[in-house]
Amino acid sequence: MGDKMKRVLVGSALALGLAAITGCSDQTNQCLDPKAQQARLDNQVVNKHVQSSNSVDEYVNRVAKRVITVSDQPQINYSFKVISSPTAGLAFDQETNSILVSSALLDQLQDEAQLATVLNLGLAKYGNLPDPDKITITNLYRAGYDPKALIELQEQYFFASADHPNQWLGNLYTTPISPSSITYNKSLIQGVPQGLQRNHEDYTQAIKG
Repeated sequence: MGDKMKRVLVGSALALGLAAITGCSDQTNQCLDPKAQQARLDNQVVNKHVQSSNSVDEYVNRVAKRVITVSDQPQINYSFKVISSPTAGLAFDQETNSILVSSALLDQLQDEAQLATVLNLGLAKYGNLPDPDKITITNLYRAGYDPKALIELQEQYFFASADHPNQWLGNLYTTPISPSSITYNKSLIQGVPQGLQRNHEDYTQAIKG
């Protein structure tokens, strides 16, 4: 199958995903109400969310369950735990069946959309799911997050320097990120409507506040 046909099929799949979640097939700003989308998804996950005495853990798990709810793998039962560590990255704890998120990683992220991106990539890696980029783009889109967050993080990683390393992102991939993969991912999100959520203030208050 040619690259052009793949892009058409992926674009169609994303469009169908938006229609299934929002009840609307029109990919315009008027059709998608990000605040209403967020409220509806948060209501869906609140009863499934395991309460935690740690407010940061609770916030991270709420974001994770929001994207899991709209994914094609809603049965995923991993929980997320934030650990204090100077090394940015994720790790899997088999004993508790949870994904550990380092505090240093959270310090490098800028908003909730980037957090949702990293959590999606972690779920794809530790759940042995194929094509993590496509899954992440689709889940972000369905959950109302801006999938440009994935491109941002990949570009930051690819163009990292000795003074500003971002090796933590490489831990989420089994193969290196390349300029061609970033270009292809940009093509996948060309049809995504504007105005999807970033939630910078919520992230800053929950993680850095």
